[in-house]
Amino acid sequence: MSTYEEVAGRLAEWKHRFPAFVQALDREGVRYTSFSKVTSVEFCEARYLLESVLHEELTPRPAYFVKGEVFHDAAARIWRGVAAGRPASLSRLLSSVARKLDDDPPHLRNAVRLAFENVLPDHEVVAVERPFVLDLGPDLPPALGIVDLLLRNGHRYVLVDHKTGKTFGEHDDLQLVLYREWVRREHGAADCTLLYDEYRWVNNLDTIRKPAFRRTEVRPPPGSWRAALARLGAADETMRRIERTREPEETGECFRCPWRPQCPHQGW
Repeated sequence: MSTYEEVAGRLAEWKHRFPAFVQALDREGVRYTSFSKVTSVEFCEARYLLESVLHEELTPRPAYFVKGEVFHDAAARIWRGVAAGRPASLSRLLSSVARKLDDDPPHLRNAVRLAFENVLPDHEVVAVERPFVLDLGPDLPPALGIVDLLLRNGHRYVLVDHKTGKTFGEHDDLQLVLYREWVRREHGAADCTLLYDEYRWVNNLDTIRKPAFRRTEVRPPPGSWRAALARLGAADETMRRIERTREPEETGECFRCPWRPQCPHQGW
């Protein structure tokens, strides 16, 4: 059985949260790739070693990781309510956010409020927080990912990825190119619009000059799937070398890395 068939079969039977599935694969040494793995090894080989080879945990866990997870959970509740024909209550959503975080920051509540207010009308909900595995061919391990939101309007599919942060970020087409390929194979979608829904952490929505929410359509250029496979292949070669040697050869910008306090390769 190929690795893709093995991973796809296990994912189809998995009954728990997706992060636990990934952790199970890691414990057993099952090979796979992902957008996060690729960007990790491209940013810094030492970071990839810590995250994906040694499986160390960030201590303490960065607050923005936790806030991002809480926001994604709230956004998923919003869209699952839409799918069920029972729209979520904003007050209950905000109460749930408050229970999950000790400090209950206003900028997180504002982001959830904006997600609630910017639901796309007249779209059928196809999938919310949908994990998938994608066959990349015989020369690469399968890719894992999780689609935040997939909608449909007639024959047109709309793939939405949620982003949160202090500022609006730069887009990396690789993630949505991978996800779009899964939508094409899984749903036979000839027409798939790619959107980034970005939420900027803002404490007071009444005093800002720049928007706190931005919806951006991503239009990868022709040949983007071939380019994605080439990039995945190059990253996979680097990953295999690090897994074999346990020694990073290049490091990234330490000041931008959450692993800085506990990384033995800091400052190379």
